[in-house]
Amino acid sequence: MLKKIKSFILAVIIFFLIPSLVNCSKPETVKDEYYTYTLLADGTYSVKATNIENVPRVVELPAIFNGRIVSTVEKKGFSGCLTMEELVLSEKMEHIGVEAFRKCSNLSFITMGCPDIGFGNGAFAQCSTLVSIKYSGTMAEWKKILRASNWDYKTGNYGVYCLDGALDKNNEIIVW
Repeated sequence: MLKKIKSFILAVIIFFLIPSLVNCSKPETVKDEYYTYTLLADGTYSVKATNIENVPRVVELPAIFNGRIVSTVEKKGFSGCLTMEELVLSEKMEHIGVEAFRKCSNLSFITMGCPDIGFGNGAFAQCSTLVSIKYSGTMAEWKKILRASNWDYKTGNYGVYCLDGALDKNNEIIVW
């Protein structure tokens, strides 16, 4: 009899414990009209387009969502978005994922205030109309940003406009 009671208690524990363990491994995801946010293991959020055909002309990614930092644009998060013309990244953004904005062929202007950011491979590849990146740091800080290979493959001939001057696509100083 005692063995049956122990077995029953163990079965009840397993019945209630297993589903909660499964749910713990599934990340929290919150969607709104334009963006989908996923809670990461480090307690920050990643962001991607909910529907790349329904993205505003000016995309301003927030620094904070639900009281937590938005640190990452997901891999291919906005890839192929044709409606976006301008992108504003918060100072809290740390990583632009692989091909995050690839083939955003109408993206012309990027404003960023994130000194510790890194760009994944092909992050802005084939953004053929890109003409301006406004960076809130110095030229020396821009040159130190971690950029994976081909992060800007087949982009427009953009300039990077920093606090102390401007650089061309090849990180050469633009002289006026």
